[in-house]
Amino acid sequence: MSTLFAPRAIEKEFLPQEFRITVWSRLKPYYNELLNRRIKEIRSFDRWWTDFKEMRAAIREEYNIRLLRAWQQPTDERIFEAFSYLALEVMPRAQQFEHLILSRSLEFAPAIRKSIGGSLSLIQEQVARFGKKNALLEQEIIVQIQGFLCRNSAKKISEDKAQDFLRQLCERRQHLARQTGYTDYASYHSARLSSPIPVSKAQLYRWTERILSAGEALRSNDAPMPNLSLRSRGVTEQLLAKVPKCLNSIDPALGRHFQLIQEARRLHVKARGSKSSLARLSPMPLSGIPHLTLHATQPAKALPQLFHLIGWGLYAAFHPEQSMLEGPSAAAEFSGQSLRLISSEHWDNFFIDKEQWQTAQKIQLRQILDQLQLAMVRDRFEQSLYTNPAQDLKALWTTTYGEWNAPHHLPELLKIGECPFSGIRQLYAGLSALYCWQQYQEAPKMAFSHFLQGLSAPSVPASNTSKSLIFSKWAPNDNTIKKVATFVTDFEAA
Repeated sequence: MSTLFAPRAIEKEFLPQEFRITVWSRLKPYYNELLNRRIKEIRSFDRWWTDFKEMRAAIREEYNIRLLRAWQQPTDERIFEAFSYLALEVMPRAQQFEHLILSRSLEFAPAIRKSIGGSLSLIQEQVARFGKKNALLEQEIIVQIQGFLCRNSAKKISEDKAQDFLRQLCERRQHLARQTGYTDYASYHSARLSSPIPVSKAQLYRWTERILSAGEALRSNDAPMPNLSLRSRGVTEQLLAKVPKCLNSIDPALGRHFQLIQEARRLHVKARGSKSSLARLSPMPLSGIPHLTLHATQPAKALPQLFHLIGWGLYAAFHPEQSMLEGPSAAAEFSGQSLRLISSEHWDNFFIDKEQWQTAQKIQLRQILDQLQLAMVRDRFEQSLYTNPAQDLKALWTTTYGEWNAPHHLPELLKIGECPFSGIRQLYAGLSALYCWQQYQEAPKMAFSHFLQGLSAPSVPASNTSKSLIFSKWAPNDNTIKKVATFVTDFEAA
């Protein structure tokens, strides 16, 4: 990084400084003003577009804050009701106005190219895929998901309850698809995201299986992660105190990024004692500094999860407008997995000696490979689940995953409910991240510079993932997969 990282905050100029989002009737006049404003020249368009971005950022930040509070205080019904009101009463109406405003903006196509960095195709895609029928239905599904997960976050969820949750979601998603003219939710989801992965599933599966085969010896080793070099008391504080040194070793600007998150009180980490692992990212489009939440069952598991989360946060800081409600995008997941792997080259201060540090690196690579395997299985399960919804859920699970293993499969089932079709994104991102790590070992400064240049590049439509600068150096192909396979095999022997 040639310059220090700076969050992309949006200054309030259109909305009053003390404006708070309470009821729709207070927001509607601002949307009407934007929709009806006269635009005569490029300068007035720029002002109009800036005001629109501020409006959209304000409502999305409030949305993420209310959802975050619901997760932090899952037993407080008033807090969840406040989120539900915003999701069900405000967001669908706001999305309809945004659709009209974006449609109007297409009248000024040359100005758009100049004002927003050439993302005209992104706006055209958003306008084309919007349907008034689906805005409320999508929000209702989100509220159902988050309500179930929040209210059960501190409880032991039974197998039957979790499967009922997924069945109900499938039914509602199938209804949503049919309401908007699709035969099933798999087709609807693919069209809505315009298929963010620029290679076929079959090709992606073949590449993944080659990497898994190369790491077969590594995956057969079930040794646990070594204990961290931490005292028994104040584990979380000690862990967080060691993070800046690691980040600064990669690039001082990363340490600054982490410091900004801490100073803004946007970091909540519990390094041990949680009943189950939880990693959540809440983008903050208005202030530009995301909120990171991590609950881990033990410190050794918290270490890689924390750097993965920081990688998500780094992407969200550059692209705060990106929603994470259905899981991270391929680009965000690439950022998380890459930083997790790259950071392991600088984990020396987390372990007692070099041998344990190297053991931790191998175990982390094994975990990444296991996640690739799981992502591939998940995608096959979901594709069958939504294209043939009448089949028995338990039978499909047994056919795809094998016999039910509650500790391992319950989180997986809940993830399928919350983040539909995340498996393919995770495969594409994971293969790209492994190549990024392999290149980092050969030329750290150059690899990280390319990683950061892509990360900070403007967003592109999901359908043009192959054109996104974040993947320009790391997109998997036959040549990079060959290098990664050799790297994985050699890493086990090192």
